[in-house]
Amino acid sequence: MDEVTAPIREGLAILGNQRLVLAIHDASFPSTSSEDIGQGSPYGWGARQLLSFVARLGFNGVQLGPQGATTLFDPSPYGSALLSKTPCSIALGTLS
Repeated sequence: MDEVTAPIREGLAILGNQRLVLAIHDASFPSTSSEDIGQGSPYGWGARQLLSFVARLGFNGVQLGPQGATTLFDPSPYGSALLSKTPCSIALGTLS
């Protein structure tokens, strides 16, 4: 995939930037069909495949969105508790 990443690396060099970061929320990670429970997880097999793919495209960092536990009346991850993790991010396929 060097012909794919070469223009990306060249563009980053022109901009004077060495980092290309993917920002993604836990729930947005894909799942494989064997682990799909309706919400993604950064710890599952689908996430590993996605991260491997974006690394081949030239990304060299990942920024996870807020991971705090949310309430029933406010499901926004931005309104979550500081430094808490939601159990919804557990990857059941890899856990078993």
